[in-house]
Amino acid sequence: MEPDTLTPDILHEFVEKIVVHAPDKSSGHRTQQVDIHYNFVGGLSFPAKLQKERRRDMP
Repeated sequence: MEPDTLTPDILHEFVEKIVVHAPDKSSGHRTQQVDIHYNFVGGLSFPAKLQKERRRDMP
């Protein structure tokens, strides 16, 4: 239940699909939306505040 590594088999069990959207440069910064759809759960949304914080942490 607590794997040490993410293997392709584990990924295929839990993730239905990954959708990578086109990059957006309209704000002066390059952003790109990535949607991960999990099996038995569907897509998960994160609050806008968390998304902005995650963007700042990215290189």
